[in-house]
Amino acid sequence: MRRRRAAGGAHVLRVRAARWIGLPPEGGVQRVLGKTSVGVLGYEHECGEPVLCNWAG
Repeated sequence: MRRRRAAGGAHVLRVRAARWIGLPPEGGVQRVLGKTSVGVLGYEHECGEPVLCNWAG
């Protein structure tokens, strides 16, 4: 499994998370990510679908 890290402003990271799970960029509005928060993007074990594993707002 390859791991990657991304850092950036909350707005950019929310758009990235929305795109990860197949939403349009505007879908990032529905996610809250506070300052110095950590979000973990991953895959569902059974089906391999992209998911937000941990999203601490």
